[in-house]
Amino acid sequence: MTTKRNSILITNPSDKFDEIIFDQINTNPEIIHLLSYFKIENTDKELEFKKLLEKNKIPYLYLGQGPFKIEQICPSLNKTKSKKSDFLVNLKNLGEVIFDLRSAEKIKFSMSRNSYFSVTVSEFEELSKTQKLILAPIWLVYTNKNKICPKNSTLFYFISLSLLAQFWKGLSQRLNENDFKKIKILRIPDELLIKVKSKIALNELNKIEENTFDVFSKKNIDHYNKIKKR
Repeated sequence: MTTKRNSILITNPSDKFDEIIFDQINTNPEIIHLLSYFKIENTDKELEFKKLLEKNKIPYLYLGQGPFKIEQICPSLNKTKSKKSDFLVNLKNLGEVIFDLRSAEKIKFSMSRNSYFSVTVSEFEELSKTQKLILAPIWLVYTNKNKICPKNSTLFYFISLSLLAQFWKGLSQRLNENDFKKIKILRIPDELLIKVKSKIALNELNKIEENTFDVFSKKNIDHYNKIKKR
């Protein structure tokens, strides 16, 4: 006795997944990449950053951010729901530091030509919890997602979470409570970032200029007022 094989139809093929229709009843995705597409997209930036660390003779431990959360710094991080960072390094002048590498698009304020690297307020708060928990300073390291650079010439932009916290606190002191609560995305002033191409020298700012607080307080107010009117 011969059993007829059920028909299988593959539709909507893409580089991320194929859609499979089994016997015209069930629709299921066939995963092409085990890791998420966006994780694969950032792999080149991570490799370039590793080369930068090695060029500067900085020892590091790569922590990763896999989609299945199998690489945790420690189990207690689950209690805070904190975001785990990418690289644990040892710097001569700072000791153990965590670098959180992120390939990101720069975003604008409404009615503004300039664009900025950013972090969501919720993620900033989670990173602050992580820093407090593990007792090691965290630095955010940005690369411009949309900027094409020749191989081995990617620019990295560093900012410590402590300086970012100082900037956040300064905004809170200059805005009224209602305006401050409207901020959901923290745009980072360019002058607070340390630009690195080949040599990592992290000389952090001791003080943020008053004008920076004034300008970005106004930009945030104008931005959210513009959104409210839409």
